[in-house]
Amino acid sequence: MANQAREHLCYVQIQNHVQAGKALDKGWRVGIGPTLGCQNIWSARMNSLVQLELPYWEDRHQWQFKLNSQLQYVLNPQHVLRLGWEYQQQDKQDWNKTSLGYVHFF
Repeated sequence: MANQAREHLCYVQIQNHVQAGKALDKGWRVGIGPTLGCQNIWSARMNSLVQLELPYWEDRHQWQFKLNSQLQYVLNPQHVLRLGWEYQQQDKQDWNKTSLGYVHFF
């Protein structure tokens, strides 16, 4: 769903997840769940993303809550600065992550 100028785009979808690693009991796990979010273009140089993921993991038979937000400043068409914040909660534990990044598009 988007506004007429396509400056604000919101979506809902179902995603599949596959993870592998030594920290997982079987060495891998799969999950599926809804993802919803909105992308916004605020100006020619500023845009944002807010996204919520809710995967259900088969190995633990439980849901995981993931919230991601990003603010992006466009320096020019090939270079951007991104400020991000992510929150995750699963198994009565939670994590926060803040990031600042530079992206070069080829």
